[in-house]
Amino acid sequence: MALFYRLIISLVIVVIHLVPVYGVKQVPLRFDEKVFVTLDASCNRLEGRGLECGSFLFNIQQKDDDFHLATTSGQRGLKSCLEQLNNKLEQRRLSELFLILEGEYEKAKLKTLLNKVFANQVLFADTLTFQQTDSLSNKGKKIVCLLNDRITRLSKDTANAVLPYHGRFLNDPINRMLIFEPNSEELDTLSMACVNKWEETGRVPNFIVVPSDQYTKGQEVASWLNKLRRFRGELRYKGKVLNEIFWKQLPGTVTTGSFSFPILDYSRILSPYKNGFKITPGEIIHHTGMDDIVRPFEAYDTQIEDRLMYHMLFDNRAVNEKEPETNILVSGGVEWCSDDKRGMVVRFKDANSYLDYGKENVLNFNTPISFSAWVKPEKVERFMGIIGIGAAFSFKLMEGRLDFTTAKIKDHIVEPDLKAGEWTHIGFVVNPNATIDFFLNGQMIGGMKVSRLEPSKQSVIIGNNIWGEQFFGCIDELMIWDRGISEKEFAELYEEQVSPKRSNLQWWLLSVLGILGLVFLLLRDRLRKTLEKRSEHPVEEAKPEITELIAVDKEPVVPYRIDIFGSFNVVNAEEGNVTKSYSPLLRELLAFFMLRTVFSENGITSKELSEVFWPGFTKIQAKENRGTNIRRLRNLIEQLPGVQIIYRDKRWFFESTEETQVDLIAFVEFCDKLKAEVKSGHLDLGSLSHFLNIIGKGNILKNIESEWLDAFKSKMSHEVTELLPRVCALEKCPAIYRVECAKAMLLFDNLNEEALAILVHNLMEMGNHGQARQAYDEFAKRYENLYDEPFPVSYNSL
Repeated sequence: MALFYRLIISLVIVVIHLVPVYGVKQVPLRFDEKVFVTLDASCNRLEGRGLECGSFLFNIQQKDDDFHLATTSGQRGLKSCLEQLNNKLEQRRLSELFLILEGEYEKAKLKTLLNKVFANQVLFADTLTFQQTDSLSNKGKKIVCLLNDRITRLSKDTANAVLPYHGRFLNDPINRMLIFEPNSEELDTLSMACVNKWEETGRVPNFIVVPSDQYTKGQEVASWLNKLRRFRGELRYKGKVLNEIFWKQLPGTVTTGSFSFPILDYSRILSPYKNGFKITPGEIIHHTGMDDIVRPFEAYDTQIEDRLMYHMLFDNRAVNEKEPETNILVSGGVEWCSDDKRGMVVRFKDANSYLDYGKENVLNFNTPISFSAWVKPEKVERFMGIIGIGAAFSFKLMEGRLDFTTAKIKDHIVEPDLKAGEWTHIGFVVNPNATIDFFLNGQMIGGMKVSRLEPSKQSVIIGNNIWGEQFFGCIDELMIWDRGISEKEFAELYEEQVSPKRSNLQWWLLSVLGILGLVFLLLRDRLRKTLEKRSEHPVEEAKPEITELIAVDKEPVVPYRIDIFGSFNVVNAEEGNVTKSYSPLLRELLAFFMLRTVFSENGITSKELSEVFWPGFTKIQAKENRGTNIRRLRNLIEQLPGVQIIYRDKRWFFESTEETQVDLIAFVEFCDKLKAEVKSGHLDLGSLSHFLNIIGKGNILKNIESEWLDAFKSKMSHEVTELLPRVCALEKCPAIYRVECAKAMLLFDNLNEEALAILVHNLMEMGNHGQARQAYDEFAKRYENLYDEPFPVSYNSL
């Protein structure tokens, strides 16, 4: 009997899998949903069997009005290749043709050539809305051309980018076609390699680039993928397709709002989510017994209170407004105080001071977690814990920068630095096993892949963490959500909370002030007479003593700017600070172009670029990555007038005009000018001021550690520490400027004894004995920490 039931069940399963074939139609695929096997024209000769293919990839090089194709055996004219293909179309050996055109070229000129060769039978994908391919013949078109702005490569670096959706679907997330060029290992299991890319992106690879000897296999895989049942959907918000969608069942996958996923088993369940939105339905199942229609999802705005689990105002007490009955433990060294800007706040003033929520954590580590708070550090230590949950994570400051640390002691750090004594609104959103986004004063300032969070039931600790990293300063308006907060919500939260809250004491004081105001109005006549009498005998106002150092002159604000001294920074007049648009790789790449161009007249070869940024890659992979990232960089710097990356005489160069201020170029100019002035004995304090402004942020790219960068950092340190002592030795250099020069030298070499001597001597000459002693003590402490022995030079001997 048991065997009989097993046979019945097996038969049912077989019938279910036959239903899609005989009972359910597969909805015709749009152009962007189909898969085509493609040959790379640079690796395959366009002859014989290769011409049977209906899809070709061209990597084009343009020189003046001529277009060439870079091949493994040298250059070949593009026009002759296109004419070969057109002959096969006219002989009816090809019914339709797809051309993918990569490289550096002028679109208008290339379109003119294509229309001339193919007699205006070309449909360009920049005007294509991805209609079904069978409609092409109805339009009298046989050739579809995809240019740079309609294609995206699916290689290892793009599919697994730091923030995948930023690089892969940056400009137009919907109307792009995906190119997948598998490596040798992926070719062995091509079907699963394609499925894996599909799973990672929510989009099927449209063009699979294969060698000619793998063409038949590629056709089989493409045919299989086109017949494969799929879960198709669209997620819309107010009628428009959303971007950057996460998936609960697929950690690390980020897709557009128009997506599809393969159904390899009988059914598939998926749950999309996007921070700051309520999505309905929250979960959908799709199985092979259903038509492959597009399943609709709708997104709605959430309220800031939705899934807010902790909300602490710190109005003279430690209370979670969501659970006011919970007893929060307060350690010694914690106090409540009144702040001019924020009202009543909590202050952590001593070591080992903290707040312990005293109750098991209720956050779900399998869903997004968000945090926000106002903080005012009193000083900047190496590590200062703001909030932590056991060994799961700690959110803290690392030398003033936001730092999210997980159980594996993996630091996720982002710029810029927070300043001591200033209130800043900070926050983060963790998407489990995917990304973490950081927020500063209502704006997202960066993001990266996040390491795995280990769930913990430990209670929330505020002002400290499991490693005993003490926060010194004030915290206000702390909030934690069991969901993801959107950029829009963070901006609204910042605007709403930027004004201080008012405690009961403050309202009482306001009332008293109101009463006093009424009394003042009643007595104003008497007060006026008193003031008139006093005005007859004016008292000479005492002039305040000048005790602060004279500030170094500031340069005029330039609307377009690239800075690499201190932290990498890009500003343009239209959008303000656009630094976050540059990925870590693009920041390094731009800085590399700048430094090599400024300090070497020969520029950079493509080979040198590949060796520095893509070591260990094959020649083809390196070329692919190099081309993709240079295109992205060029697109970004188009916003900066006069700035460009050019390729001349087989070398790459960085160029800029005065319309965009580049601190590296200004550094070299002022450095040369000061050297000449030292030689002549005539010092222009204006030039020195501008030079100190540039280097006052510290050495170049202080938050980037890379082997290629070390030599340039050493060069900068050498230039500064060699030049400034000679400047200070000039008679015409005032003591205030010598102090600033010494401070700048210590930024580049914090154990430079000559800089210490200049600093201490000139501070004492100016009468600032306390500052001089403090500078010496800090130097001696650094020296002892590094060498494990006391600094051998006494204060008095300086």
